[in-house]
Amino acid sequence: MLSQNGVSSRRDGEGECWGGQLLFFFEDNVLDPNRRELRRKGALVSVEPQVFDLIVFLIRNRDRVVSKDDLIAGVWDGRIVSDSTLASRINAARRAIDDSGEQQRLIRTAARKGIRFVGVVREGQVPSELPALVPAAVPNQEVTFCRTAEGINLALASVGGGAPLIKVANW
Repeated sequence: MLSQNGVSSRRDGEGECWGGQLLFFFEDNVLDPNRRELRRKGALVSVEPQVFDLIVFLIRNRDRVVSKDDLIAGVWDGRIVSDSTLASRINAARRAIDDSGEQQRLIRTAARKGIRFVGVVREGQVPSELPALVPAAVPNQEVTFCRTAEGINLALASVGGGAPLIKVANW
């Protein structure tokens, strides 16, 4: 069943996969609607919630030109939205996926009609028994203990390399 905003919803066969999470792959981007994550070249891209919802809405409706009224109904739940707010969110969506109003490789404007996601999208899934992203291996932490000349006991933990970082307890 499709929710009112069409963003976090599921139509049968769309929005989620049985046994896994649906991901949208386009150019160097991976969009994960369930985790609300956008990654470009593997790096997490910070995206405002409305901009994220706009990208998801456009990708899920990529088979057609989406009108201003469709966007307002689908992303803003019918609330009144100014043209400048709409334009700024579309521009932010383009920046988030490394597109621009000049290039329009992925989000194209159809004059006086609306906008459409025109990039090639491949849908895939991550099996439910695996985490969506495997974290990088973390080196083991080494803890040593010592006593200062004043008789204060200290615990020193170190992990990884690089310049030393000291965190003083504050309780």
